[in-house]
Amino acid sequence: MQQTPSHHRINVVKYEKQMKAGMKMSQLKLEVERLAGDRNVHLIRPTGLIDIITSPELDICIADLIDNNNFCIVIDMSGTSYISSAGWGIFIGSLRKIRENNGDIVFINMSDEIKDFFITLNLDSRFSFFDSKEDAIIFFAQKQ
Repeated sequence: MQQTPSHHRINVVKYEKQMKAGMKMSQLKLEVERLAGDRNVHLIRPTGLIDIITSPELDICIADLIDNNNFCIVIDMSGTSYISSAGWGIFIGSLRKIRENNGDIVFINMSDEIKDFFITLNLDSRFSFFDSKEDAIIFFAQKQ
């Protein structure tokens, strides 16, 4: 059994303690931006925590893009300080419909802590991550 790196467990414990102390931790701001090209590449920039409380907001945001035939989605994780399994579940749950329409969800600007957790969960076999939105745009241009 693979162990979770200790710094991840510390972040989870810190988050749990703050929640038990009654602090309002679950705040999420979502910005959506059309990036470029005829592929309708859209960037979602979540700022804050993606957890069981805020993940429905993210789900609605992604579903809205899908409902409007936007299947090339870049998630900019630069403002995301924490993501729970509920958040990862939103991304995984959206993949089938997106890929059926020749699209994808890719990640940029992921912190080392979140990227380590991403790899620990073996999500790097399902998703791609890039250093910049320009690299993500090139990825989608090559999918045509």
